[in-house]
Amino acid sequence: MARAKRGILKRAFPTWGYAARTENVVPMNDAPHRGGSIAFMEFLLMPESNVAVSNHCRYGSGVSGVGELVDPALARLPESGCQATEGQARFIEVSDEAARAVYSQNWTNVKK
Repeated sequence: MARAKRGILKRAFPTWGYAARTENVVPMNDAPHRGGSIAFMEFLLMPESNVAVSNHCRYGSGVSGVGELVDPALARLPESGCQATEGQARFIEVSDEAARAVYSQNWTNVKK
């Protein structure tokens, strides 16, 4: 989006690699419809749903199976693929149940 407004912007990634990240969605402990929250999270992880978010927000997806569904203009952006001189992106491990409990408690406290 910024490049569309200012064409001189360039990208750079370190040669030693970098942490890749994706957006996170976590239901709160006291969510009134926790089952619905989890179903919505599962919906967002479906390639067909997730690519709609990626295409709209103009950034890549960490969900397997979205490759052929991504908007071709987004797929051609330089940051969509690493160059030979750049380090590889490494995704941080998916949170286990204990970590999700901590996230949920944190957000529950924020709501107070």
